Order: sequence, then structure tokens, then C-alpha cells
Amino acid sequence: MGERLRVDTADLEKAGSGLRTVATELEGLDKLMDAYDRRTVGHQQLHERLQDFSDGWDDNRKKMIEEIQGLGNVAHESAKAYKELDLRTEDPEAWAREVAAEHLAEDAPVELRDAFATDVLWYWAVAVRQRALCAAVLAPPESAVIASYTVRELRIPPESLSVAAFRAEAARAEGPYFGEQGLTQVELPLGPALRVHRLEPTAPDADSGTIVEGVAHYVLPHAHPTALECRLLWSTLGFGEELEKTADELANSVLLE
Repeated sequence: MGERLRVDTADLEKAGSGLRTVATELEGLDKLMDAYDRRTVGHQQLHERLQDFSDGWDDNRKKMIEEIQGLGNVAHESAKAYKELDLRTEDPEAWAREVAAEHLAEDAPVELRDAFATDVLWYWAVAVRQRALCAAVLAPPESAVIASYTVRELRIPPESLSVAAFRAEAARAEGPYFGEQGLTQVELPLGPALRVHRLEPTAPDADSGTIVEGVAHYVLPHAHPTALECRLLWSTLGFGEELEKTADELANSVLLE
């Protein structure tokens, strides 16, 4: 394709208010958990398990509230939230260090800078391996990477360039996935698309690993005999509904120039 892909991040301003609403709702969960006493649960052991979960969840919840509030604030200032990955750089390690230096405060510990650069470099390597046309990471200022976004061209035979073929292929995919896949046909500015929502492990054959959630749009551009995959992935579970909206807004923002 001779055209240039562009993501209009100004549209992401709409995502900020929704994400901040999620943070507000999370802040009220401690009251809900406190309301479950032994009489409500009806079983002492179950009550103790629930309380253990509540105590452990509390620390994680506070951290995620801070992250999602930060994500909501910076989504409203989208240019600051997204770090475009330089897929043409000849020195990715130096580039990743520069990104970390720009992203974090001047007095940030070296270990934090190195960790952020390592994360960015990992997402960069994945995007390069997938031959992405463009890619970015979503990171609140002075915070870790929350999500990654990639757009890549798919090598698909002409006879399979249809939303119906996309749906059939997605339905045949074995996973493993957590729950059912969400498959929906949608119309984007670029063209018709199949929207796929999944939760899946990063290392399905290992005893431990990370669960990632993602929304991918498999798009058929109106004037081009090809297919594009536009995918947002995140590992901070529990914010799926709002990040799904962000994925949809991003897919609607991808333009050919």
C-alpha cells in the first residue's frame, strides 16, 4: 500500500472521562467487601476466603486505581499518553533509553529508567517481528506501560478477503481462551471489519504466565485488496469495558493518507 497510516489520537480525549469513572467505582469496592460479613456469606470458611481475597485485593486495587486514574487523565491528553514506536530505528536500545528519559522525571532512579526502556524495547521487538505498519504503547506520564497498539497488514489469499472468512477463521481458533470470544461485524472509516475480543494466556503451556486481554479489528480497506489487523492489548485486567472502548476509538481513528 502506498498510503501512509495515521492514528488520530485527538479522538482519544473521549476515553479519559470513562476511565476516570472506572477509578471512582473501584474506590467504592472496599465498602462492598466490608458489607459481606459471616451472616451474609453463610459459611465461615467461605467468609475467611473472601476476607483473604479482600485483603490481598485491597493493595492491588489501590495501585490499579492510581494507574487507571492516570490513564484516564492522560487519555484526555492523548498526545502525551501514546509513545509511537520507531520501527525503523537502527539502534533500538539507544532509542528505548531516549524514550525512557523523556517519559520519566529527571530524578527517576536508574533502575526505573532501565525497566521502562526494557518494556518499550520488548513491545518494539514484537511489533517488528509482526512487521507492523505502525505501533505505539500507552503509558501515563512517569508510569509503566498500560497497553500496546499495533496495526499490521495481513497476508491473506484474495478469496479469503471477506468478513465472513474472518469470522470462520476466528471461530475455528482453538485458543486456549478464557470464556468465549466476542465476534462482531462493525463498519469503520477504513472499511468493514470483524471485531474480536479475547482473554488468553501469554504462555499456555507453562505453569505460570500472564493473562492478556485484547480487542482486534480485522479490517478490509475500501479501496485496497488487502486486510489490516488493528489490535489493542493490555494485561491490567478488570478495566476491559473502558479499554475496549479505547480500542474501538483507536480503530475508528486509523486513517489512510
